[in-house]
Amino acid sequence: MPLHTGPWEEGKCGYKIIQYLGNGKPCVASPTRFNSFLIKKSKAGYLAREGHEWIRQMEKLIRNPQKAKNMGLSGKEFIKKNFSTKIIAKKVISVLDYVTCN
Repeated sequence: MPLHTGPWEEGKCGYKIIQYLGNGKPCVASPTRFNSFLIKKSKAGYLAREGHEWIRQMEKLIRNPQKAKNMGLSGKEFIKKNFSTKIIAKKVISVLDYVTCN
């Protein structure tokens, strides 16, 4: 998930990473704030800024398919625990409850 560096990119939500990890795929992403959070917490990918870093990080995944598979499984579990419909629904209800009751 390569991105330019700037305020617009820093505001992105990491949706592609969430989709990749939810499907059990490790990924390489630009180190925006939320991308970094997702990759570090899930332990399911690498961060890269420059072209040569992208190549190096992709090579790590390609050269070690078992590690890539394990990272993908870790990412899928992370997404289930933090971004499933059930989890997000609870968070939305909590926010709405707070807003309407306070």
